[in-house]
Amino acid sequence: MSTHLLTHRSAILPALGRQVAARTMQALKAIINRRSVHALYDYDERMLKDIGLTRSDVTAALDSPLTDDPSHHLRQVAAGRGRLRSL
Repeated sequence: MSTHLLTHRSAILPALGRQVAARTMQALKAIINRRSVHALYDYDERMLKDIGLTRSDVTAALDSPLTDDPSHHLRQVAAGRGRLRSL
């Protein structure tokens, strides 16, 4: 094996490890946030409206793929409604 090949491999492995770690952390965060969003089902309609959401917003967020963070979707929805109210 050439020195170049060994150097190239040794540079790739740490980068690959960082990618795997980052994706793992992203997936864990999505799972934790999915549990938190699921808890919003316990809120009544008035409470959801207070935070700029509807029950269908919560359902739509939880219908996303398991690897997606549903809280990101809800932040966008609530922010959009907040902008509309301020107009």
